[in-house]
Amino acid sequence: MESIEIAKIEDLTFLAEQRKRIMLMGHKEALLELIKVHKIDSKIKIITSITDNGLFTIN
Repeated sequence: MESIEIAKIEDLTFLAEQRKRIMLMGHKEALLELIKVHKIDSKIKIITSITDNGLFTIN
């Protein structure tokens, strides 16, 4: 049980530090961080690279 409590404290400390870091960011920097965290740019790149290979073509 003690190891679970230690892990919880470590995780909560990490999250508190992340929250503090984000709160200190400027608006634009925070928006860019959100885009990075959610991998929006890479998802856009993947979607735009998809081409029709004829797999769903009905003859």
